[in-house]
Amino acid sequence: MKSRDNSEPNNKIQCSVHIVPWALPNEEIPIHINLGKERRFNEIRVTIPPSFAFIDFINVSEVAIAKNIARIKRINKTSRDADIYFGVVVKCTKIFDGISSAGRIKIDCQKDGTKASTEVYARIFRPLLEITRAPKTIELTDDSPVKVPLQIKYIGFGDIQLKIEAIIGGKIVSYGESLVVDLLERLMQTGFTEREIGENVTSEKKKPEVKVNPEYIKELSEEMIERIKKGSVPKEMKGENLERLRSILSDEEMRKKWMEVLLHHVEGLLLNLLLESFDRNPTNNVKLSDSKTKIHAEIKLPVEKIKIRILYRDLIGNEYTPVETTTIIEDRRKVGKATLIEIPINIEKWENKPLMNVKEMKIGNED
Repeated sequence: MKSRDNSEPNNKIQCSVHIVPWALPNEEIPIHINLGKERRFNEIRVTIPPSFAFIDFINVSEVAIAKNIARIKRINKTSRDADIYFGVVVKCTKIFDGISSAGRIKIDCQKDGTKASTEVYARIFRPLLEITRAPKTIELTDDSPVKVPLQIKYIGFGDIQLKIEAIIGGKIVSYGESLVVDLLERLMQTGFTEREIGENVTSEKKKPEVKVNPEYIKELSEEMIERIKKGSVPKEMKGENLERLRSILSDEEMRKKWMEVLLHHVEGLLLNLLLESFDRNPTNNVKLSDSKTKIHAEIKLPVEKIKIRILYRDLIGNEYTPVETTTIIEDRRKVGKATLIEIPINIEKWENKPLMNVKEMKIGNED
């Protein structure tokens, strides 16, 4: 991140202070202090807000830290013609509810009984999610499939990863599907069976123009085979299909042939999935932890309340307060009431509004 000079003119202390324009909570914030040619001082005191912590000191040979105050006694020597400088690395350890906050960092220099001061502000921004629209009620009928469509808005800074959960009566009743499960599901939809083993499918089908790393394809294929062995597959693949595939995989020679055919299929299926990447990754800075999320539950009452919860975290590892909405499910089915149902949760519309021009922004919440 590009640094800038946040110092203000101060006749009492000849120094310049550079700090990064913004940071996430718990992200390291380097501060560079240049004292010019001034080599004599008794002590330099750096005071940070209570919500901050000292992480490191640069070009400092002696420092004493007490809570949120660091007393620097000695700075490493430089050549006579070079400026005296040192650095402090801090971070904001608190995750604020608001979109932004500012922490005042004060630098006091004591020399021969006099004291001079300067200060800078560390600007802390965070990502913030809102559910702007969600259905209040959905109806289950015997004929029509249903889904839970959501509209979500992102504001702030930082790349994030989302996880969607559905909860009935305090119990999580949703599950996500990994890329491998998605590929297995599509594999069944193509009608791919053991009859293709040994066929020269690569010569009959047009190869895609876009290429995927062969090692990645191999890893995906091997994970698909392991899931088949363990039975961790979509429900469409269970029963006779699963037993037939397990029988194939139990024979080493047949397994090798099946792997060759599988490798060819996986590349095409994966490329098709990439074309639908908007559903998987709504924006450049937002990723879904699961390729799909579905409610998987038995609706036991005519009316059930389902809480939809979106958990999100940034790349630093900060976990933010989840956003929630409640949807009422009205069961109007006449048959199959005692069976498990699947209700997909879809992000139908995504509004992305990252903050711009942070250098000119006024920070209301100051620490």
